[in-house]
Amino acid sequence: MPGFTQLEAAAIRGGVAIALSNKNPNDPSGNYTVFAPTNDAFARLGLVNPQDLNVLQKPFLTNVLLYHVSSGSLNQTQVMSAGNIPS
Repeated sequence: MPGFTQLEAAAIRGGVAIALSNKNPNDPSGNYTVFAPTNDAFARLGLVNPQDLNVLQKPFLTNVLLYHVSSGSLNQTQVMSAGNIPS
């Protein structure tokens, strides 16, 4: 998906791509909500190319990615009105 290639590379390197591509066993609809940083967000951290992700320790990358995942489908209204969303 254009604009999210760094996220895709990070998900692969962090080992979460396979889990997120499968149905969520904890949600009746099988969905996840991913709060997805764009390539621009990664670039602000100096992570412009997929190989730049190699400077991050894999466990750190995995934890950061999973912190941006919520079980089930959340729409904008739910996100904006929630004070806290469990990951």
